[in-house]
Amino acid sequence: MRLNGSVRSFSPDVPGAADVDAFREAVLPFERELKLHCYRRQREAVELAFIAALQTLPPRQTAAVLLCDVLGYSVAEAGSLLSSPATVVKGTLQRVRALLERRRSRPAALVERGDAQADAELARRFAEALTGDDIDGVLALLTDDAWLAMPPAPHEYLGRAEIESFYRSSIDWKGARSLRLLETSANTQPAFGAYLSDLGSPTAKPTGIIVLTLVEGRIGAITAFHDQRLPGVFGLPPWVGGDLADGDGTDLR
Repeated sequence: MRLNGSVRSFSPDVPGAADVDAFREAVLPFERELKLHCYRRQREAVELAFIAALQTLPPRQTAAVLLCDVLGYSVAEAGSLLSSPATVVKGTLQRVRALLERRRSRPAALVERGDAQADAELARRFAEALTGDDIDGVLALLTDDAWLAMPPAPHEYLGRAEIESFYRSSIDWKGARSLRLLETSANTQPAFGAYLSDLGSPTAKPTGIIVLTLVEGRIGAITAFHDQRLPGVFGLPPWVGGDLADGDGTDLR
């Protein structure tokens, strides 16, 4: 095809510059909307990962992050609200921020749940180890940065070494009494109603609820809520007799 003395090849399958410009003008609003949609989805994913990460933190650490990094309180103001020295709050924030930064590279593992059967088996192994005073067995199921908290008590134990120390001391405190666990769930996570027997009695009375936070096939957090009313809230019995279904201190129904 000859135009103004020049020769240009023509193919109906190849759009010209004018066609490309017209196409761009037509799709530009949709392109902007698509970019905005992708940005929103990415932001939602980051927010969801942040929320999921907060759920794996001890309560006082979560409170410190929410007060300072979300609501904008100063360290001193957060310390006043939490009844903690500002230096303690500052140290807590530093540890939590470092932990969240390490976990940011694996947000999907925190948001997505694992296989239900594998999760149930992990919870069963934890219950058997804990009721059997097998502390090494409990530690083998934990992540490297696992923590243990016991609301409403302010105590928090970070890492396997601190958790081990606490549980070994708990065995001495418990003595000859038996710990019984009844399976339930809380916030989509495995949980157990905890019951402790009196000396010389086969009957175990409720002491609270233990909730496990699972991360990548391991236990990232153990939260033991010490409130004897909680098992009843979860529909569990007011006491447990001496003979449970499996006879080893756990009732994984």
